[in-house]
Amino acid sequence: MSNIDNINIVWLKRDLRLTDHLPLYYATQKKEQFLILYIYEPSLMKDVHYDERHWRFIEQSLMAIQEELDVHDKKLTVTYGEAVNVFKFLLGKYCIKHIFSHEETGLNITFTRDHQLKLLFAEYSISWIEPPSNAVIRGLLSRQNWEKHWSNVMREPIQPINFLKAKIISHDFCSKRLPTYCANELFQKGGFKNAHYELKSFF
Repeated sequence: MSNIDNINIVWLKRDLRLTDHLPLYYATQKKEQFLILYIYEPSLMKDVHYDERHWRFIEQSLMAIQEELDVHDKKLTVTYGEAVNVFKFLLGKYCIKHIFSHEETGLNITFTRDHQLKLLFAEYSISWIEPPSNAVIRGLLSRQNWEKHWSNVMREPIQPINFLKAKIISHDFCSKRLPTYCANELFQKGGFKNAHYELKSFF
């Protein structure tokens, strides 16, 4: 892809789906073209909280997303590297206006990474929009009214995404070798359709 004056980025983290996805919906409401980006981060892949089964599930989920995008002749952008370095590289190629991602809760390693990125994005006057991925409130000091908040979040309508009109572009990180994993039938497969199948079989 050749240089573009202005683009936005939808950064996928744990939210590997194309429906019920506010960051993706917000990106479709902007005039700029945008990347849908997933980053295999070496520091996360080495973290003791992760196992090969997690990364196999992620790989399968990314493949399922690409299959959905293929229907609309769109492409997912996937690369390998520390997030700060990946975004610095993209800043050398594009003028990034907005970054959309779900607010992440969990490990200190991702909290520290996000703090570094906030400084980087502020330096380039990039707006980073992070809607919550669920009813968890990051940095909550009191649980007063938590149940009411949870109920409101769970009842919010799902915003539809028009992929025919979505201005999705991609960047080919041809020099970045992506990890691959062998299938293992003992574990649940990643992907939205597989999730629905497992949910239906459970009920």
